[in-house]
Amino acid sequence: MMMSGLLKDFLLQNPSSFTIIMTDETVWKLHASHLDFIDKDKRKVFLLPASEEAKAWEQARMILSVLSQLPIDKKSLVLNFGGGVVSDIGGFVAATWDKRNLLVKTDKGNRL
Repeated sequence: MMMSGLLKDFLLQNPSSFTIIMTDETVWKLHASHLDFIDKDKRKVFLLPASEEAKAWEQARMILSVLSQLPIDKKSLVLNFGGGVVSDIGGFVAATWDKRNLLVKTDKGNRL
């Protein structure tokens, strides 16, 4: 599939020390296999509810709290694997955590 090849190429050309994957339950169930090449010991997956209620300070606070326990540095990657709610909360968390982290957004309109 085209998506997994382009995304894999991009991530291999831009290696990260740790990958934070933000996605929703539906996208993960359908497309998690596209990210199998990312070392499971060097990634954390956040499964967000696929609803507008996920766009809440409490959700962001919980994610930021978990991030504080992970080995994240300036070479870490935040991958928003989905659109809408995932992009909104993932972008906010990435910007709040550290502006040096690379943010990659994918959604149904992208061909990564």
